[in-house]
Amino acid sequence: MDEANKNRTDEAATHEVLDDVRQLSEGERHSYVEIALARARGIAAPLSDGETLYKVFEPMLRFVVTPPSSRPPFAGGCHNTSAVLYMLLREAGLSEDNLALCVGEVIGDEAWRRYWLGRSGRMPRFDHSWVEVSGKVLDVAVCVPGPTGGFAGGPVFGGVDLGSDAVPKIKFGIASNDALDDDARMVNGMNLRQYQDHQDRMRHTSMAELVQSVYGLDGKSLIAKYGDVRRDWRNPALNP
Repeated sequence: MDEANKNRTDEAATHEVLDDVRQLSEGERHSYVEIALARARGIAAPLSDGETLYKVFEPMLRFVVTPPSSRPPFAGGCHNTSAVLYMLLREAGLSEDNLALCVGEVIGDEAWRRYWLGRSGRMPRFDHSWVEVSGKVLDVAVCVPGPTGGFAGGPVFGGVDLGSDAVPKIKFGIASNDALDDDARMVNGMNLRQYQDHQDRMRHTSMAELVQSVYGLDGKSLIAKYGDVRRDWRNPALNP
């Protein structure tokens, strides 16, 4: 991006609220990504590991929202994207002590819940996977839920919703007496090596394939290196 366009994007990033990716045209999705990344750069700038976080986050956001060959957004891929972000951050030198690959339930705050109940008659509540860096959420996939999922906000970088440039209206890892859904329970019960094997057997788009598509790296090597990693189930009620 040239400097003039970058400045215009940075200016737009100061006030525009980004909409549901699934409702945008291809051109609008490209603008969405540039505004979100401008906000991420601002958040990253003062952080000691901000440059590393941004370098890992940027290509994943571009791939999820604006895949190559004019394909539709990579929807409903949280279990894959979170695992790949985690592995790439470890490869980039972030300490295991400062990183967590998480799974749990996500729900909107009270105002968000009232809005969605009035709009659709159902609660914006779902099981999800994400990454935490020094306790702050890093999450690309939340901005592109599956076709039946409700809009939950923009991608999250450093604990900030890049769609609104504010604290997310959703809460990650809430206390709940509900068990995980089938997919989330499965990934929670597997380490990354087992999950990759399951994807290979089922011929699903795999973590290793995503690594290759997004970063041009050998995904199988990363799975071999980080295959023992398991997700942390964030549910203070059932997994204190």
